[in-house]
Formats: sequence, C-alpha cells, structure tokens
Amino acid sequence: MEIFLHRLRQAQARARRHKQIRVAFLMVGLKNKVKSNQVLPNFQPLIRCEDTLSEMEKNVVGVILEDFVHLSDPLRVAQRLRETNPDAVAGIGVVTSPQNYENADKLLKACREAMQKAGDSGEIHYADEEAGNESYARLKLEADLDNALKNKELTTYYQPIFNLKHGTLTGFEALVRWKHPERGLLLPGAFLDIAQAQGQLLKIDEFVLQ
Repeated sequence: MEIFLHRLRQAQARARRHKQIRVAFLMVGLKNKVKSNQVLPNFQPLIRCEDTLSEMEKNVVGVILEDFVHLSDPLRVAQRLRETNPDAVAGIGVVTSPQNYENADKLLKACREAMQKAGDSGEIHYADEEAGNESYARLKLEADLDNALKNKELTTYYQPIFNLKHGTLTGFEALVRWKHPERGLLLPGAFLDIAQAQGQLLKIDEFVLQ
C-alpha cells in the first residue's frame, strides 16, 4: 500500500509539472465477500504495463493510469474492469485531474466519495462531473462514428477552386461532413481526431473518393 501511495504522489506531482501529461486515478469498490487479492489477477491483464494496480483495502482496488491520450480512456478502462468482472465490481470512482488536488490525501478522499456515490450496482462515477460528461460524450461519439460509417451518414460537399488571375475553374476540393442523427451536420473538427484514434481515416478517405 505504501508503495502504491508513493506512486500516486509521484504521478500527481508529474502531472502538475507537465501540463500535457494526463494521469487518472480509479478506486474500484468490490461487492460483499469479494476480496481485493481475489480480483487482482483478473484486473491485471486489463490495464497497460505502465499503469499501476494495487490492493488498497480488503475490498477496494486502486488503479493509476499514466500518459493516456484521450479523456475517455479512463472511462474505457473502468468499463472494461466492470464488464469483465460483473460479479465482483460494486462501483468505481474516477479522478482525471489529480494535479488539481492539494495532496494525495485529498485526492483519495475525492475518489472515495465518487466510488461511494457509484453505489453497489456497477456504476462509474466521476469526482469531476464535467470531466465525466465529456468522457461519456466522447465515448458515445466514438460509437456513433462506427454506426455512421455503416449507415452511410457521411456526405461530401465539393467546393470549387478558381484561378483568380485567369478567372477559370481549376478544380474542386472535397469536404466531408457528418449528418449526425442527433447533433445535425458536423464539421471534420468534431470527429476526425476520433477517426484517427480508431484507425478509420482510411475508410473515410475511401468514402470521399467513391
């Protein structure tokens, strides 16, 4: 436990020094009669080798995620822990900005409160409500983009390119747009980074070239 808390303080200090580094802390509460040492072997393959997993109490497991890319990554990890261990996980608390807390004790308190609010029905609760909303929104948009490619919700607009010196039309620029069923017409800035992260840019390029 002391080693884990030392790692947590190090990660917190590192995130405070380097603003571009993202660190998250997860506190996983376990159901009655389930002990931490029973689930650690199941949890370990679900996180990266650079992350830290430890028994905090007999029915609480802590996870430190370092250098993740997207705000939704901790949510994805939490969902993976829950879905692969539905009979063990009671609730999960998440903190995505540990550097905003004065010290590790306050960080632990905030994450514990989030875990307690998650209850015992497998819910995931963020200490920072805004971060939680952003995480769920991104995860939904990722799923929506998968459906958009399958349902052909992307569309292409062609913008003419003129040679102003000669006053002639020299070509067209293809502009991709997403006709989102709930959010309306989305510009590339709203979804191309997600497409890149999911390896879907080639599929979008192929669609534009059709």
